[in-house]
Amino acid sequence: MSWNEISDKFKVDGSLRDIYVTQSENTTWDVIIKGIRNSEYQFTFNYDDQSLEIPKSYEEIKSLQKIEATILSIYLPSGAKINCFFFVDYEIELDISPSDIREESSFLELYDFLRWIANLTKKCVIVTYEDEQDKPFLEVLPSAH
Repeated sequence: MSWNEISDKFKVDGSLRDIYVTQSENTTWDVIIKGIRNSEYQFTFNYDDQSLEIPKSYEEIKSLQKIEATILSIYLPSGAKINCFFFVDYEIELDISPSDIREESSFLELYDFLRWIANLTKKCVIVTYEDEQDKPFLEVLPSAH
């Protein structure tokens, strides 16, 4: 999909765009956490507004969340920020502000990230308007190897 075909999906409208990894289970979280830790992507992990090293497992993150909130922020090279709040174990959801995707280059960085996640997890990754998981406007499949 080209920027011209999708740019209207990133018009700023006061809501976020959601990114989902389909058919996920809690072990998929561990794959993503390990992948982020070992990736070239810059990221921060915050717990109760303090920056910490990202835990090694989803289970450790859920243990922290019993006391205070956590957030993982992943930064694309342009500075666009993808956030993850680790809401539930059976669904991997991240979000991005459409204001961070304003031109073709930032869209291509996002697409590269989506493709990386799809290949890492071996699962389809979709992008939707906020809270419209059943209406994806972008799907990225893992590469066949």
